[in-house]
Order: sequence, then structure tokens, then C-alpha cells
Amino acid sequence: MLVYVRKFCFRSRDVLPLPSDILRMFDDDEEKDSKESHMGRTRTFAHVAGNWATYLSIPFSCDGRFIRCLEQLCGYLTDQYPVATGHAEFHVIPLCDLHVTVSRTVPIRHHWIEPLTGKLKNGLSKHHSFSYQLSDLEVYCNDTKTRSFIGLEILFGHENFLELVKTIDDEFQHFRLPKYYEVANFVV
Repeated sequence: MLVYVRKFCFRSRDVLPLPSDILRMFDDDEEKDSKESHMGRTRTFAHVAGNWATYLSIPFSCDGRFIRCLEQLCGYLTDQYPVATGHAEFHVIPLCDLHVTVSRTVPIRHHWIEPLTGKLKNGLSKHHSFSYQLSDLEVYCNDTKTRSFIGLEILFGHENFLELVKTIDDEFQHFRLPKYYEVANFVV
């Protein structure tokens, strides 16, 4: 049986150049943020290679009546304030993404993910489940005044959410991450 082996010999002149997109892959100067790529959001801190923007939230599940009510509200707002007029821009969040936020959006280093996750799991596992009640429909604005949203305020259960936030803030402190808001509003 004969086996043929073909040798390839590359000289430096034979090596193909890397595409420019790959060469610029980690250039911070090339980092361009566009609102369109982030559902209209503006970054509150600069993108840094190796950092991950994250926040903690509690998923909100709802029944069919609640979903229909939200769909009607979104439809009404879209009809009243069409994007084309330039008066408002709506980004309807899928109903499966409804949540109650219990931390600020913070930048974490990649190598912090496991230790931070472990500390949070340990600290939050000491809390028991609880019920909460939704109250008034309100319009809210973020810290930087770049984004507004409509939410249902949590009335009953507020103290339980404060306890969760205290645990999260304590763990965030180990990583020098910002605490939750001084005046905490918990909203779906």
C-alpha cells in the first residue's frame, strides 16, 4: 500500500493578511455605540473589554388577563404617539421579560462572575419567598434622564424587596460596585 504525503511549506510572503475587521476587533477607539443596537438605551458607563454589564432582577409572571391589559395599553400608546411623528419612541419589551429590578446595572469583570454569583446565591438563599401586591401605574425616568418607562409600583411587599436589596448591596460592596438607589421604588 502506498501512502502519499504532501508537504506544505509556507513562506512569509505566502501568508494571507488578516481582515481589517479582525485587526480592529479590540480597538477601543472603534467602539461605536448606537441607540438602535440597544433598543434606544444609552450606556451609563463606557464599554471596557473584559467587563460585563449586569443587573439582578426577579422575573414577573402574569396571567392572560394581565397580558391582554398590557397589550391594549401598548397598542393605545403606540396609536396615540406614533414613532413617525418624532414625538415619542416606544420600545415594547416582550411580556416574557417583565421583571422587578433589585440592583443597578453594574460593570463586572469576567473573573468576578463566579465569586460574585456564589456570594449572591449564598446570601439570597437565606431569604424566604414572599407575596407582593401591585399598585398604581406610574411613569418613571432613569438616573440619566435618557429613558422613561411605564411601570406598576409595588405596594405590599416593599419591605421584603428592601431586604433583598440590602443583601445584594452587601455583596456588591466587596467588589466596589454601586448600591441600589437611596429611595428605592420597586416596579414591574
